[in-house]
Amino acid sequence: MTICDRGNDPTYGSDGGIVTPEALGHLLVYSYASGELSQLTASTITFPSGVGPRHLDWHPTQPWVYLSAERGNRLIMYAFASGVLTEKFDVPSVANPADSPDSSLDMTEAINGQRAGAIHVHPSGKFLWITNRNYALVPYVPEAGADAAEPADAGDAAAPAPIEVFNGVGENNLVLFSIDQTTGEPTMVSAADSHGFEPRTFTLDPSGQYVIVGNQKKISTVTGGVVTTVNPNLTVFQVATDGQLTFLKTYDQSGEVWWEGARAVTGP
Repeated sequence: MTICDRGNDPTYGSDGGIVTPEALGHLLVYSYASGELSQLTASTITFPSGVGPRHLDWHPTQPWVYLSAERGNRLIMYAFASGVLTEKFDVPSVANPADSPDSSLDMTEAINGQRAGAIHVHPSGKFLWITNRNYALVPYVPEAGADAAEPADAGDAAAPAPIEVFNGVGENNLVLFSIDQTTGEPTMVSAADSHGFEPRTFTLDPSGQYVIVGNQKKISTVTGGVVTTVNPNLTVFQVATDGQLTFLKTYDQSGEVWWEGARAVTGP
């Protein structure tokens, strides 16, 4: 059995000094026998600073583990043998990583809140999906600066705090990777917008025809000076035989979406 703990970024005080040191992430391996788990401490993987594992999934037929490194926005593949995980491939999870010609952004959690999320390998073993999440916010003042030259009267009521809106940068999507059936290497194929913010969870329905994504956050956006609220939602995609996703519909939710799953139900 494999378990991941993501660790945490350091926290800082108002003076810029570190309040809480960084907690590094780990990937742990356990054996199981007679109803008991035993940690194989020699097999523990400790991640470097700024990279922490969020979620993992196994290939259905091969001894391959695919890991989502949340804090580093990475997709890492390991081969498993004799209780030991050996890293084979490490690629960006985002569609436009910082070193790509289409990106000018350092998309790491510590820089701008970009994070990798859930990951699932398709039952065929031919491809997988991984989520990327971002809801970095900035204050929005519709007429900022219009009255800057006029000081406020002491008797005036305090102006309301500006609303926080998405800063317009970063990815909220599901990225499709094909899997080499000989080596296990994941190769990015395409990205599908999640139609919401913070796609924290997703599941493949039992028929294999649909992916349902849980977008966790309620976020305000601005387009052409108009503020729009995007609610937490479930977004449904149709799955093609090659894993490509076609958007079908969103279903707004009244509260944050933390986790979801699907299973077949028979009978009344």
